[in-house]
Amino acid sequence: MRQHTCDVQKDDYAMVEKNKDWLIKFSEVKNCIVILYDLNRKKYLVESDKYNRILGYDKNPTGNEVYHEDFHKQIHPSDLPFVMDTQIQFYNFLQQFPLLERKEYKLVFTFRIKNSDNIYLHFINQVTVLEFDKHGNIWQLLIISDMLSEHPCETLPPRHVVNMKTQKYHLFEKELKNRPTQLFTKREKQIMLLMAQGLDSVTIGSLLSISLNTVNNHRRNILNKTKTKNTPQALLYAKYLGII
Repeated sequence: MRQHTCDVQKDDYAMVEKNKDWLIKFSEVKNCIVILYDLNRKKYLVESDKYNRILGYDKNPTGNEVYHEDFHKQIHPSDLPFVMDTQIQFYNFLQQFPLLERKEYKLVFTFRIKNSDNIYLHFINQVTVLEFDKHGNIWQLLIISDMLSEHPCETLPPRHVVNMKTQKYHLFEKELKNRPTQLFTKREKQIMLLMAQGLDSVTIGSLLSISLNTVNNHRRNILNKTKTKNTPQALLYAKYLGII
């Protein structure tokens, strides 16, 4: 990806400037971090200020443009190779599809990043293709991010590529334990939808005609598959995957 370039001109970047305000507004309405990444210049074209507020950094204190290498310096050293490999595999995966189909896939992955107090926070990203250049090269990636936990787990972060139309999973088959098209069972999805409504395990068991112990077993499996520590984190991950 380091050699990736695009055929884009000043007029193309002028259009990006016109969309900046809309993306920032979207970030505020959805209460999430929105980033527009330029594969041509290897830098962020848009970055909502929420990242800086959460991490405690001043926004561009030197006045320089923000390059993704600067961001990568704050990622946990154990996670950086994982993040780089994830991004490269996703980019290579997309090349096999026609242009319009490439926009049907999104990458969801988690990682740890250091804040201004040198404490690592756990974030979750979803990445999709936003724009191509006139030759069909991927130019802009839209990244939507949020904090998953203030106390990240020490295990390898999860990563998934999901087709937003079919809800099938792709690419990281071995990490899905030989279930490349299904991460959660039908019952687990049902339980997550009910959890998202704020229902407790007793009520969920009654609605689904299953025991409390069975509900709790499913909930533990959901936490294990998402590598999260509690229900709000698991539901956020499920939301990013498009399940709820």
